[in-house]
Amino acid sequence: MGPKRNGLSSEINIFNKKNNTVLQAKWVKALGSGYSGISFYGEIAITMHSDHKFDYVKALNTNIGEQIWQYQIGPTYKGHGNSQDGLLSTPYS
Repeated sequence: MGPKRNGLSSEINIFNKKNNTVLQAKWVKALGSGYSGISFYGEIAITMHSDHKFDYVKALNTNIGEQIWQYQIGPTYKGHGNSQDGLLSTPYS
């Protein structure tokens, strides 16, 4: 999300051909629908998602992607105006 929570970073030239920086996914986890970003606290990633029946907040181990805990918030927020169903907020850690 960035330090100003706007999806932007003031860093420049981090990834370029000169320093041969390559990003690779450490793990991938299917979660469901929603627009939540991911918050980090140490080795815990916290996010929110929907299974189309209920909305959840979930904590994952950042090293292996394994679920640490999950909490059912309530019925899924139904999208409108051509948006998908699911949460619109990002948890704060």
